Amino acid sequence: VNPQQIEAQVEGSFVYGLSAMLLGECTVENGRVVQTNFDTYPVLRMADMPEVETIVMPSGGFWGGVGEPTIAVAAPAVLNALFAATGKRIRTFPLKHHDLTAA
Repeated sequence: VNPQQIEAQVEGSFVYGLSAMLLGECTVENGRVVQTNFDTYPVLRMADMPEVETIVMPSGGFWGGVGEPTIAVAAPAVLNALFAATGKRIRTFPLKHHDLTAA
């Protein structure tokens, strides 16, 4: 298994998880979803991304997917950090619709 490929998978999935949490939503107008493809679905750009460090730890176990689990860890990490910083619990997405100033 190529460690650089693992890093790319993990970091790409983290971008997807952050994008979904911060910007992602499906809006419906006249009974149709507006975002019909990735050209109308917002994704974080490189300049908007925080630095992501991936550490590959060999487990000795059976290999499997590495990128997909990262999607699920982005939101809890950011939401808990926001709660620690602002005292506000956020339970709906996307975050772009929330006032994130301190309580």
